[in-house]
Amino acid sequence: MSAVTRGLARLEQLAHRVELVGTTREAKWIYRVAAPIFDRFGWRPKLRTTAVRALVGHFRANPLSQPDSRDAMFTEAIDELEDNLVNVERLAAVCRRPPVAHAAWLRRTFDLLVRAGGAVRAVDPRDAQERAIEVAHTPIVSLLSPLSVEPAAANAREDIADIEARMRVVELELAAVDHLLAAGRGELDVLARRRRLFEAARQVLLDTDAALPLELDGVTERKRAILAEILRLNRLESAGVDFEVGLAHQARSAIARGELARLRAVVAALDHVARGTPTTRFAQLSRRAHAAVFGRASEVSDEERYASFERSSTEQLGDEVVGIVRRALERVRKKLDNDKPTRSVQDNAERAHFGAGADHELLVAALAVDGAFELGGTLNPVRVVSEQRRLRRVAYPTQTLELVAAESVEDIPSAIIEDPRLIVLQLATGRLLARRFVREEVERTPRVALSSEVRVFLLDGSGSMIGPRARVRDAMLVAELATLIRRLSSGDTVRCCLYFAFFNSAVRPIVKIDSVALAERAIADVCSTVQMGGTDIQAALLAAFDVVTRARESDRDLAKAQVVLVTDGDAPVDEATIVAARELASDKLTLGVSVVALGTENPALRQLVAHQRAKGERAFYHFVDDETLVAMVDGSLDDAAPIHQRDTPAAPVDPKKLSIDLERSCGDVVSELEDLARGRDLEALEQIESERQALREVGIVDLAVIGEGERARIESIQKDHGSLRRRYARWFPDPANIPAEYRTLESADLEDAESVQVMLASIVEVVAVVGGSELARMSDAIDLIERLLPDAGLTPRRYLATLAAHTTHVRAALVAMHAETSPKRPESVDASTRGQRKLR
Repeated sequence: MSAVTRGLARLEQLAHRVELVGTTREAKWIYRVAAPIFDRFGWRPKLRTTAVRALVGHFRANPLSQPDSRDAMFTEAIDELEDNLVNVERLAAVCRRPPVAHAAWLRRTFDLLVRAGGAVRAVDPRDAQERAIEVAHTPIVSLLSPLSVEPAAANAREDIADIEARMRVVELELAAVDHLLAAGRGELDVLARRRRLFEAARQVLLDTDAALPLELDGVTERKRAILAEILRLNRLESAGVDFEVGLAHQARSAIARGELARLRAVVAALDHVARGTPTTRFAQLSRRAHAAVFGRASEVSDEERYASFERSSTEQLGDEVVGIVRRALERVRKKLDNDKPTRSVQDNAERAHFGAGADHELLVAALAVDGAFELGGTLNPVRVVSEQRRLRRVAYPTQTLELVAAESVEDIPSAIIEDPRLIVLQLATGRLLARRFVREEVERTPRVALSSEVRVFLLDGSGSMIGPRARVRDAMLVAELATLIRRLSSGDTVRCCLYFAFFNSAVRPIVKIDSVALAERAIADVCSTVQMGGTDIQAALLAAFDVVTRARESDRDLAKAQVVLVTDGDAPVDEATIVAARELASDKLTLGVSVVALGTENPALRQLVAHQRAKGERAFYHFVDDETLVAMVDGSLDDAAPIHQRDTPAAPVDPKKLSIDLERSCGDVVSELEDLARGRDLEALEQIESERQALREVGIVDLAVIGEGERARIESIQKDHGSLRRRYARWFPDPANIPAEYRTLESADLEDAESVQVMLASIVEVVAVVGGSELARMSDAIDLIERLLPDAGLTPRRYLATLAAHTTHVRAALVAMHAETSPKRPESVDASTRGQRKLR
């Protein structure tokens, strides 16, 4: 018997235990006996994913390798699954309830190993290849164990006892992150919603990490997965993919119009969203479409990826910005080539920083920073008054008198007459000058303009930043300046500026950028300068507060400002001094201090941001480890197939002829993708109609059915306002009018009420971040409640019963939910970066 056969037999034996751990409250008697001991010593399960991730990595690197090379890895992955299963069974005994999130994670790992075993055992080579590709395309983030509180950090926190007492609530908050990631991966057609879900997952993850001491590895891996996804989506949008239109429809449109470049971008998007999807047919069709458009090359060269990133940087940042970066770095390289090496620390740093490929690294990092950091900088509608001054001639005396050409005989009394004989001639030829009084009139017109908060970037210029840290630091500023150029170039309805300064042991002059010319000059300066020295964070913050205070004095409309500190230094910071200076500067405006920590963390700065957040103020703390920084710089974050394809120069092609050629090469597979997309929606609509018919026949309302989120999504797409609102009202009834029959469904206790309250609060926060239309927000709320109910240990009927039995406890959460999903009034709408992404 082969190792794989024995492994599959072991999986069959583990299947029942995997199924049981998430569905029953009963635990093995030995775990029940030992549970008080585990609980007393703060035991937490040690879960590992090393072996299963190594197996997936092997399939990715060697999809067609011989089965014998995978036997040992397959066995190790099964051993790891069994160890994790034992730990989760102990966790169930300690928590005295089924660990739903952990059980779902075990099920995903189990299913993956079954597919991997099938790929190894398959007799048909084509079947083996398909199964191997499915395993290789498994998203690594789906294999991560659920987020959990760091035991060491927990024991050091005074409030951890309270956290442990509310572990059921904490698990709900942590589960929201993975549910958002799963919902984002499940969105296969409308990429705008997919990106909003990943951006929401990033914000919820950062908020949760700031509030709870989470295990670092789990947070880091999820951040990296979100960063890679947003980077890919941004590149696809810049290449021409419409995020509001279905992908299959866009592919058909590109074929009909003979738009080869757009077709490539759309097919690359299809290939991207199909990776890791459980819809095998969709994945197979996407791979066929990709092979038809890009060719069947098994491996993509580094040169092709390099060229694709070059195209993306031009599309996303703009030709002018890319040109400025390259010209600035080329000037520095020529200077260094002409200078004799001195072998000093400064000279060595410059030659390493400005070496070959520096421009490519900077531009690639600039593409990635949007997915890595939530820097704010939204455009908000504000009411401004524009003044138009004009001079008007009047008949009465004023302080201003001017000479103008006489226009008629009425002007002769005030004319300057040099020779009476020439009056008529000078009047006819326009050379007769007359005195006129002039009055200045001011016309004030109120209008709405888009204004961004003032941001002051403090950039660490110490010597420890040299390398990927400095590259990402500079890329952040280049990306922000490129955004500023786009906004300022969009018209006079946009008011925005930013300040920046480098600091080391001293603070360099803080520069204000409020015009396109200044922004372009700043990009060239940033790209062509190497910063060296020590680190004095406190002096930099105090200088930034002073700049904000002076800016407020010169601009009374300034209401919000954000200081963004980018550093890798663990320099001492006197929090009391910083807080006092910040409060002094915040006397007449809202001032936040946010931190981007590159490579190393600063506990004092993290605490400073945490205190702001505890007061409900807007601030963020981003930490990016060195491994992720390297991946941001070298482009390995987005290691999928290139979005673009290098074409050999040729004569212009007739679009009609190109359309015929494209139809011949890939029209059939695109038609199948269209049929598949229509079939998904039609099937869901048939289920909705079947449910309606059943409800009409029995005359009752029952939410205990699966697929509510999918039904809500289809109703949102189909603009079925009535059906979606009724479905939403069943899940989230008006607290003043909860149906009486809900009370008779099941019994509910106060612990259930607390779980429902936290669950609703989490959904409100997520819906606010994701945004979208009224129908989209309702649909997302229903999808999230369906995903979170198992984590709360509630059935749909018990959830409804809790709403009815404990209305007082959940009233505020329901009111907030209805406020967040109700139609937004125009004056209260925030023009966020999502709505203004085209300006970027």
